[in-house]
Amino acid sequence: MHTKSLRERVEYFQRNPEGVREMCEIFEELRREGIEQGERHKSLSDLRTLMEKLHYTAQQALDFFEVPEADRPLYLTLLNAD
Repeated sequence: MHTKSLRERVEYFQRNPEGVREMCEIFEELRREGIEQGERHKSLSDLRTLMEKLHYTAQQALDFFEVPEADRPLYLTLLNAD
């Protein structure tokens, strides 16, 4: 390691039980975020396909897939970003 502080931090995450737990939580959060992004990407792809193939409006596609009201502004923003 190039610096003492970096070496100490890495050792904390590798050898200290609290550091190991903290690192596990960080990786779990990253995993969850990745899954959410993947699901959002798939949903967006499905919405676009429905709109292109069946000429649905964005609102009709959201209704078809029963996208929750709370999530609709995000999807509308993403659909209009193209």
